[in-house]
Amino acid sequence: MKTGLRIHLSVIVPAYNEEHRIGSTLRSIIAYLQNQNYRSEILVVDDGSRDDTCSTVLKYTETCPFLRIIYNEGNRGKGYSVKHGLQEARGDVILFTDADNSTSIEMIERFWKYFEGGCSVVIGSRKLPDSNIISYQMLFRRFAGFVFNLIRKILFGWSIKDSQCGFKAFSRDCARDIVKYQHLHRFAFDVELLVIARRRRWKIQEVPIVWNNDEDSRVSF
Repeated sequence: MKTGLRIHLSVIVPAYNEEHRIGSTLRSIIAYLQNQNYRSEILVVDDGSRDDTCSTVLKYTETCPFLRIIYNEGNRGKGYSVKHGLQEARGDVILFTDADNSTSIEMIERFWKYFEGGCSVVIGSRKLPDSNIISYQMLFRRFAGFVFNLIRKILFGWSIKDSQCGFKAFSRDCARDIVKYQHLHRFAFDVELLVIARRRRWKIQEVPIVWNNDEDSRVSF
């Protein structure tokens, strides 16, 4: 039984032209959250989709009272969608996850002990020894990621191994704070959020996850 009136977990799903994947992802998230003993919400942030993403999501809102859709004014980018979701979310912990479901919602269970231990940002990582990669990205994407991580390390000199994994969670207070300083709305917004969080002295923890690549990526190089 779900207890209390406060929302414990908000799940943000940025979506742009995701009509073919959003349904299965939502079914997975809804089924998981319905079995938890805390209150939760799902926010799908539509980034100006030109397909049937919105109508697909709206069908699920008819049977899932804790699912809602919010709209960007046109196509603003994934970073803007995440920022919009962080601003609208009401949970004590706010997670954003990709519409392709590369990381299962169940991975949030690995995050709780770090939030309980005082962390304000907990991020999934594909680069830690205990991470489990079921299906790898294509070689050129892995190479591009390597180069990007190298540049990031040179510029910022930090120990985070995987800043780009689309499975990140924030305490509500941290989320409200860092989005005030966010400027990037497309590629590399993840790095900006983490840099802001570190400079604002929020404690960050990187956690190994299970990750299954989806070749139908929305990332444009």
